[in-house]
Amino acid sequence: MITPKRGLKSQAMAALMDEIDEQMKGLRKGFNPGEKVRGTVISVTDDYIVLDVNSKLQGVIDTNQWDVNIPLPEPNDVIDVYFVEVRDGSARFTVNSGSSDAAANQSILQAYTTKLPVEGKIEKEINGGYEVIVCGQRGFCPYSQISLYKRRDEPNEAYIGKVMNFLVMEYEPEERTLVVSHRALLERDRDDKRNALKATLAEGDQVTGKVTKIMPFGAFVDIGGIEGLIPLRQLSWNKNTKPQDVLSEGQQVSVTIISLDWDNDRFSFSLLDAKEDPWNLFEAEFDVGSYVTGKITKLVQFGVFVELECGVEGFVHVSKLGLKHRISSPSLYFKLDQQLDLQIENIDYDERKISLRVVDILNEEEAADKTAEENEQQEKAARDYIAEAKKKSSSFGSFADVFSKIDK
Repeated sequence: MITPKRGLKSQAMAALMDEIDEQMKGLRKGFNPGEKVRGTVISVTDDYIVLDVNSKLQGVIDTNQWDVNIPLPEPNDVIDVYFVEVRDGSARFTVNSGSSDAAANQSILQAYTTKLPVEGKIEKEINGGYEVIVCGQRGFCPYSQISLYKRRDEPNEAYIGKVMNFLVMEYEPEERTLVVSHRALLERDRDDKRNALKATLAEGDQVTGKVTKIMPFGAFVDIGGIEGLIPLRQLSWNKNTKPQDVLSEGQQVSVTIISLDWDNDRFSFSLLDAKEDPWNLFEAEFDVGSYVTGKITKLVQFGVFVELECGVEGFVHVSKLGLKHRISSPSLYFKLDQQLDLQIENIDYDERKISLRVVDILNEEEAADKTAEENEQQEKAARDYIAEAKKKSSSFGSFADVFSKIDK
C-alpha cells in the first residue's frame, strides 16, 4: 500500500512537534522574585540586552541599568541577573545584587496592584500575628488572616515554618509596611467555587465537607465554597444529643443539603439521611409489653428519660419507677447513665413517644434505708454547723443568730 504524500507530511510534522515538546520539557516556566539566574546574551541594542535564560520566556534587561563604567556584554557572554517581573510577554531582569531589593520591591508592588498571590514563609509569631518573609522582605500577617477557619484547639505555633501563598493587602516600601493575608486568597478561591456550586448544587444532594465550628445550636460545615449549618434536630435522631457528642472540629462528614438561600448566604445541612432511623429498628423489634434495657439520660421531678439500646428515647413516670412510696425527686434514688431494666407500656408512633416502667421494684426496706440515711446525713450537717458557729461566736447575740438561721 502506497502512503499518500499528505500522510508523510503529517507524520513528519508530528515528529517535529514531538521533538519540540521534548526540548520544551527542560525549559523553566517561571522565576521567583529576586531570584539569581544565569543567562546567555543573545543580542544587544541601545535599549535592551536580550538573554537566553533557559525558559519559554525571553529575558530582557534595560541597558540603562548597566553600570556606565563597565562595557556592555556581547552576544554569547554569560552573565548573572536577578528576576524582577514578567511584562509584555518577557521576563524582566536587573543586573546586580545591589538591585535585588529593587527587584523585590517591584515584584511586591506588582503583586499588590494586580492582586496576584506571592509566596511567603512564616518565620515566627509576633504581637498580634506572624512575621512572614516575602521576596526577602519582612511582612506581617494578623492571626485573623492566616486561615478561614482556625480551630480553637489549634496552637498558633502550628503555622511557623510553613510556606504559603498570600495576597498583599498593604505595601509602603518607604515606611517598610507590608501586610499580607492568606485568608483573603482563600476567600477569593471560595467565591470562585461558590459560583461553580451555585450552577450545579441542588437541595437533596449529598456532599462531603469539613466541620469548621461546634456551637450549642448545631455545627457548621464547609463543603468547599459555601458554609452551612447542621441544626441540632438534624444532628441525631436522639433529641438529647449534643453537637460535641456527634462531631468534632476538622472532621470530614457526609451531609444532605436541606436548603440553599444564595441571596442571604444561608445554607442548612442534615446528618440524618446518612443514618438509619432508629425508630424503624425499634418498630421492627419491639411492641407493647416487650422488655428492654435503657440508660438514664435526664432526671426531672416527674420522672426520668432513658435511651433504649436501639437509640430511641422513652420516658418513665415517677409513679412507674418501681418505688412503693411517693418520692419528692427521682434524683434521690437514680443517677445519670444508670442502666434500668424496663417494660414497654405504651407506644405513640405519631408523636414518637414511649412510656415505660421499671421492672426491678425497690422494696420498702431498701427505700426506707435510703430515706433514713439521707435524714441522718442532714442531721449530722446541722450539728456540725452549730458546733462550728459556737467556736466562732464571741457574744450571745451572734449565737442566737445561729439558732434563728437553723429554725428557718
